Amino acid sequence: MSRTWDTIVIGAGPAGLAAATQLARTDQSVLVLERKRLGGLLWNANLVENYPGFPGGIGGQELASLMVEQARQAGVRFEMEEVMELTEDAVGFVVVGRENEWKTRTVILAAGTCPKKPIFRGLETLGQGAVEYEVADLPENLEEKEVLVVGGGDAAFDHALNIVSRGGKAVICHKGERAGALALLVRRASEEKSIDVLAGVALEGCEPGGRWVLASLSSGEVLDVDHILLACGRVANDRLLAEPLPRGLFPIGDMVNGHYRQAAIAVGDGLRAAMRIEEMLRGEDREPREDEDMVRDEAKGPMKDEDIRSNEG
Repeated sequence: MSRTWDTIVIGAGPAGLAAATQLARTDQSVLVLERKRLGGLLWNANLVENYPGFPGGIGGQELASLMVEQARQAGVRFEMEEVMELTEDAVGFVVVGRENEWKTRTVILAAGTCPKKPIFRGLETLGQGAVEYEVADLPENLEEKEVLVVGGGDAAFDHALNIVSRGGKAVICHKGERAGALALLVRRASEEKSIDVLAGVALEGCEPGGRWVLASLSSGEVLDVDHILLACGRVANDRLLAEPLPRGLFPIGDMVNGHYRQAAIAVGDGLRAAMRIEEMLRGEDREPREDEDMVRDEAKGPMKDEDIRSNEG
């Protein structure tokens, strides 16, 4: 732990990657810590169509890979480790992981969100891999596999399209009479022969059934599926946030943006935080403007349920 970094970025989604790339370009020493995948939730996106510069859209995994490669070329260092604790010290901060500790002058907290984990009867009896919360955790080859997707929001319908693109079949069930997803995604799903949509139907329970998972629905139907994918919304991963917000700690991205969870917005957050840190480390820090005070105030507390656009539908 002898080296002190200029900035440690916690989270390697679009916000964290954009911030790290910008800081490395200004000759700051930058370390990015990520517990799961470099690229964050982009790995779940079937097609990103609203990110500037890609007419016709770009696959989420491809966009994630390009962002990571750009950060590496800029000189960003990566470590795969979950951060357990963040404390202040005389220099700045101590970042404590499961295996290692690091010192840093500033921290960008881009920890993103966590999936909501609703409880269904029998869920705890299923083996590993039978139930997932991210489509990226399903097997890459889903040929001849059937996945029950629970939820009616954008994520659920995009996940279903992702499953079909990998050779599988998807059944979407949502308890609302109408899906909450974008009409564009609903229309695309309706055009896919390998996607069935069950509206006004909820998952009530599940149990092992040989090589299948038996999913009991509120309609009385029991489905034999290979996997269950729960897409029932996400909440802020804000456990490392302190009150009051310390100087030198910058929470950004999906963690603080409520339902405005878009890659382009997250990238803008990352660039702004990087520019503020550059000013701070050069000794040119200034008092935050009124709009910056507002951003910091919003970041002090967790997202409220009413601020989260549910994916359950």
